[in-house]
Amino acid sequence: MTRTEKANSTFSQFLSTFKRFCNKEYGCNIWQERAFDHIIRNREDYEKHIRYIYENPMRWYYDDLYSDR
Repeated sequence: MTRTEKANSTFSQFLSTFKRFCNKEYGCNIWQERAFDHIIRNREDYEKHIRYIYENPMRWYYDDLYSDR
């Protein structure tokens, strides 16, 4: 296992434990269903996700499930 893989595994374990703790503390699942955690790996990956976050609300209006029309 490489150093990066080990760090990713450690972080994933930490995040999983943190989520379980929060769920137990609040008495319910507070995390979005079917959401996946993603570790940003480089500048290109970062920019891709920032672009998605920025542009996503603009796409809501055109979504078939958007109910505020």
